[in-house]
Amino acid sequence: MPESRRLDLEPAVKVILSTFAVFVGFTLTETVKSLSTQSLVDWNWQSVASLFEDPHWWLLVALVALLLRFIVGSSVHLNHTYVKSLKENAPANEKSSSVAMLFKDLAFLIIFGILAVFISRALTDPKALGQLTESNLQSLLSTFEFRCAVFLSVGLVWSAIDIVCRLIWGAIFDNEWAGWHGRIWIIFDVLQLIYTVWIVPYFWMTGLAQAEALGIGYVVFLFIDLQLMIQIPSRW
Repeated sequence: MPESRRLDLEPAVKVILSTFAVFVGFTLTETVKSLSTQSLVDWNWQSVASLFEDPHWWLLVALVALLLRFIVGSSVHLNHTYVKSLKENAPANEKSSSVAMLFKDLAFLIIFGILAVFISRALTDPKALGQLTESNLQSLLSTFEFRCAVFLSVGLVWSAIDIVCRLIWGAIFDNEWAGWHGRIWIIFDVLQLIYTVWIVPYFWMTGLAQAEALGIGYVVFLFIDLQLMIQIPSRW
């Protein structure tokens, strides 16, 4: 099979990842500013403990964990796919040089950035701020869970499309098949999607309990996924 034209895509990868990280960081900063921080102004044990009774902060934890998972995952994927390996005796043509494939990944990161804004808007909507009745809290949770589900679904589509595109592209060029590591994200996206849409709403009845389950659960998903992502460069 022919080799694709060798291009150094590392500078483009760095710019893409940096821009995505800055955009997500700005979104989170604006979200935190919009949430009530009165309990943090008067620093005492009671004010700190009150944070655990505020569903907004649990949902913020869930949002941060979700976005961190995709920031780190995107970094691992792009560097593993396009940036030359630092391992000794690594072949010079082992990484992708396809601008089309990189543009496909960039398009999905743009979509993720837009969706991140929509998720954060669920928390910063004026109707969602302050003390909430159980009915209003359930409405907030439904909106938050739905937008997270859309975010995860797009991640699932990205992973599936990437595998299909790489199978086709890899059949033409020797250095365009990045391996099967995309299956990891498909599995995790499906599991986290099921957790968000079905498990949390049906196993935790109160609004605060659902918010806590989302916050803690998303951190667990981040931790496990991070453990696996760190191993990808050395195993694939």
